[in-house]
Amino acid sequence: MAGVNTSNWEHADWQEASTPAERLAGLVQHITEVRMAVVEFAGADGRALRINTTYLQSLQDQEKELRAAVAIAGIASRNSNVPTVVSPQF
Repeated sequence: MAGVNTSNWEHADWQEASTPAERLAGLVQHITEVRMAVVEFAGADGRALRINTTYLQSLQDQEKELRAAVAIAGIASRNSNVPTVVSPQF
């Protein structure tokens, strides 16, 4: 998101993880960092607070989408052992 400096956050690189589950774990950690920053800036001018809450909302939206993708991938992997053709048992 433009205008948000994430260079000081430890988990801002969550999108670089190789699997959706790893990205989700990193995103959850990054959301925690951003929430802490919003609280820290609560006493600062309103502009800093608005920027951070907008960024936080964007991250939370991405978290919902990623959780859904991870859940679908989990269902697909569990069903990968199910045969696609059922042979009759005589």
